[in-house]
Amino acid sequence: MRHMLSLILKREGYEVLTAANGKEALSKVESHLFDFILMDVVMPEMDGLELLGAIKDRKVESTVIMMSAYGSLDTAVEA
Repeated sequence: MRHMLSLILKREGYEVLTAANGKEALSKVESHLFDFILMDVVMPEMDGLELLGAIKDRKVESTVIMMSAYGSLDTAVEA
């Protein structure tokens, strides 16, 4: 899904960086500015909710869109 979204967004003219897991994503968030961040709730090494908390702690000024095929109402409310 990450690869497919990347291709679609690039085709639409967006500059895209991807990360294979939450820790890699946090490293990129700390070293780049993003207009928006698309992320999955379920990721290896650091899940999406942990990453969302880390982004919030760092006061990152990006819009974050959480996605998941395994979502629940409780997860949505928590996010």
